[in-house]
Amino acid sequence: MAALIVMDDGGGPVVGSITLLGANVGTPVLCANFDDTGVLAWRWELIDVPEPTVTYNPIPPPTFGSSETFTPDVKGQTILVRLTTYSDVGANVIDGVDQKAIRVRFDPPFDWVIPAAHEKIESDVLRGWATDVNRILRELNAVAVGGGGGGGALTLVDSPKRIPEKAAMVVMDPPVVTGAGELKIEGQLVNARRFPNDSAQYVPPRGHRVIQQNDVMFYTDLTVDGDLTVDGDLEDISPPPPPPPGLALGSALPLADGVAAVGVAVTASHEDHVHPADTRIPQLHDTTLVGTVQTTNATPTTIATYATLANDRVIAMKVTVIGIFASSNAVAHFVAEVTLRRDSVGNVSILEDLFLKNYKDNPAWDIQFNVVGQSVTVDVVGDVGETLEWRLIGGVSEHG
Repeated sequence: MAALIVMDDGGGPVVGSITLLGANVGTPVLCANFDDTGVLAWRWELIDVPEPTVTYNPIPPPTFGSSETFTPDVKGQTILVRLTTYSDVGANVIDGVDQKAIRVRFDPPFDWVIPAAHEKIESDVLRGWATDVNRILRELNAVAVGGGGGGGALTLVDSPKRIPEKAAMVVMDPPVVTGAGELKIEGQLVNARRFPNDSAQYVPPRGHRVIQQNDVMFYTDLTVDGDLTVDGDLEDISPPPPPPPGLALGSALPLADGVAAVGVAVTASHEDHVHPADTRIPQLHDTTLVGTVQTTNATPTTIATYATLANDRVIAMKVTVIGIFASSNAVAHFVAEVTLRRDSVGNVSILEDLFLKNYKDNPAWDIQFNVVGQSVTVDVVGDVGETLEWRLIGGVSEHG
């Protein structure tokens, strides 16, 4: 079989790349080939590891076991793994090549990942790294344009203090805030390269405003002609805008959607209000099924189970099951699509099972689909006195 990397971070095997949250850095990830039928040699190598630590600098040499474990040890890291399988013990005849990534996100709010060199579709099958890059650029742009304009005052104070709203100040050259201080904004921040103001509060070119240590700045509006550098927190403490004249803020909880209506309330809603979830909205749930099992007789044996999620759902299942009786050089290969329904009172029924492929060297071998409560099992059937190794991969979509 061709190379196909399966990764397991302790939550079960996953076919494809795997992404961990920053809190799970240091979690070992076991990598193996999905199906080693006909594979006699393996080669695991790391193509690139951005944000390298002692563990991955330099990148370790290739290993040659049937499986390998890699442990990401820093947030934002990507470990790009390549598996080459061979159909001969001497590792001369290539059977297949697969490449997947282990990724660990930074902590929120910017929970990004640093891409590895030579990545193509590891992070997104359709768009590659374009999806992540687009998101990063949007978030950077949101930070870059998060200002405004006006004329206010900047004053160093020993304790929080509000500056008169009409006070004006223009800062010419790079004002710098050093230390773990805070810069609190009530109003708007403007970067103005040319400002026709020569008052006593005007700061000459190459002038600086330096704020040290833990002092806190409050200002209403600040116009900056130059660069503003803050080592600390930049916070907008502007109060929310008032509602239109004649409207008071409402206090009732927002409604869920329903029959369209103009409405009769004369109160305004808060900008951060949240509507309750509407469970009537159809939802689509996709699940990957993976399983292995051994049989030594003709008793049906469960290789995978899917638990349905909710009433009034249609469930589509497609699985590929392969089996091998190695001592007799006999194999089986089944591909089946199954349609199920879970009705309004929770009863699950199989509407149709369609076998797209049904190859077996022993006519007694088979696969079955059975309902157990509100779950569906995939069972394999071997034969008496035959030790068969079975493997399953498939997917389930549930809609309703």
